[in-house]
Amino acid sequence: MTVTGFYWLGSRNQKRGALLWLTVASLVFYAWWRPVNLLILLLSVCVNFLLGRIIRNRLLANLSMTKPLLAGILFNVLLLGFFKYTNFFIENLNFVFHQDIPGRSIVLPLAISFFTFTQIAYLIDCSQDRCAGYNFLDYVLFVSTFPHLIAGPIVHHRQLISQFSNQDSFRFRPRSFALGCTIFLVGLFKKAVLADHLALFANTVFSLASHRFPLTAGEAWTGPLTYTLQLYFDFSGYSDMAIGSALLFNLVLPLNFNSPFRAVNVIDFWNRWHMTLTRFLTDYVYNPIVLSITRRRLAAGKKLMSRTSLDIEPFMVLVAFPMLVTMFVSGVWHGAGWQFIIFGMLHGSYLVINHAWHQVQRRMGQDPSQSSKAGRQVARLATLMAVMIAMVFFRAPDVKTAWFLIRSMFGSHGLSLPHGMAAHAAFLKALGIQFRGFVTPESGLNTNEVLPWTISLFAIAWFVPNLYYWIQDHTTDFQLPSGDVFASWWKAFRWQPSIPWAVSTAVLGVVAVLSMLSGVREFLYFQF
Repeated sequence: MTVTGFYWLGSRNQKRGALLWLTVASLVFYAWWRPVNLLILLLSVCVNFLLGRIIRNRLLANLSMTKPLLAGILFNVLLLGFFKYTNFFIENLNFVFHQDIPGRSIVLPLAISFFTFTQIAYLIDCSQDRCAGYNFLDYVLFVSTFPHLIAGPIVHHRQLISQFSNQDSFRFRPRSFALGCTIFLVGLFKKAVLADHLALFANTVFSLASHRFPLTAGEAWTGPLTYTLQLYFDFSGYSDMAIGSALLFNLVLPLNFNSPFRAVNVIDFWNRWHMTLTRFLTDYVYNPIVLSITRRRLAAGKKLMSRTSLDIEPFMVLVAFPMLVTMFVSGVWHGAGWQFIIFGMLHGSYLVINHAWHQVQRRMGQDPSQSSKAGRQVARLATLMAVMIAMVFFRAPDVKTAWFLIRSMFGSHGLSLPHGMAAHAAFLKALGIQFRGFVTPESGLNTNEVLPWTISLFAIAWFVPNLYYWIQDHTTDFQLPSGDVFASWWKAFRWQPSIPWAVSTAVLGVVAVLSMLSGVREFLYFQF
């Protein structure tokens, strides 16, 4: 709040001074955990700013921008690769060539994946004449603004830098400030209370799997079920905190989540989950690949895609291949390990199948966006199951653990029911079903605690409108994508600048802070 107070005091007379103060505060915030990280961030910022200037100058002089653009992309990829993938490369080199090269002691700088993608987009836009000639202060603040720096959302330069010169951004608006406080505290509650409580269950299951404990199907499913929820409430909670804290300075960040567990297919899921990453991958990986292939096919006189027929060869070249490459990039971006690559390729396969099915539906004269209410609920459940299977690889420490847990999920170590059912369904023992549930001393899990908590949170994520639905009567900054229809009675509970809402929000904040005081907390996406 000190940073906010000085910002608004300075903005009355010296707007550039207020931006400079926010820049310094953001850099200090970033350096707080490990000061040497600041040098890495500043190196990245300075190099990309200078390369952006070179690219723009060459563009204005009608000179080729290929070399500085490739140099910029290579610099960013190598910087990210050194810190994130050096040991992964060494491990695989040792495995393939039977060597014993020791790993390097490298500490991954916070947010390096996020500020690397942000600046690659900036360089590409410079080469396509889609960015203005920003000054250095605006550029540094765009990259380092503390609300989004650590774990996103991935902000596009046009979304943020334009606000630095907008006079309305420097007018204190009590309602925006109240909205910012509300969004921040709700996000903090989601992370500190909901996500961290789920971590107890998820960590137990994945730890047991890593030690090859023979989990029954019910026990094994508890792992991806609780982890998927944990990751959602953790990352969406942080994104809310980022958006809310930015609003305290009248800065608007893009939405990153839109009720992803309401998705009716995997395409819909990625349009709702980590939305800013999806937009980056679409604009800077998928679309350029498709455009390049399309140009080559047109030059060669080859057939292009049709929306009403499923021609295998054009579909594989123009949809399947670009989609798999894009999701491979997504997997590698998330982490250094084969499990992340498999996570990305699984989602790539899901998306290819999803697009193929839509093509089949159109060929049969059906509209893929139209289905019955019951059909949509079944589709949501199937989508969630597919997402949870992929999440096993995302969370597991290695591929062997992930595969062991997936086999357990599908009954490789049998099925189990709670002890209380043994007297009423003893005949099931003959079918190999155990009566231990999640209460074995070895597992340390308790179904009486896991299931009610998990079911309740899934019901919230599935049926309750998200936070931005509740505040949309009081701001036009966050436009939710259309498609979700909620009962009209939900409108009665929408956010108001009132005492009841202030008290309710304050209570959530107090509960969250007290929960955080009980132990050290970590944000899952900080590791990426």
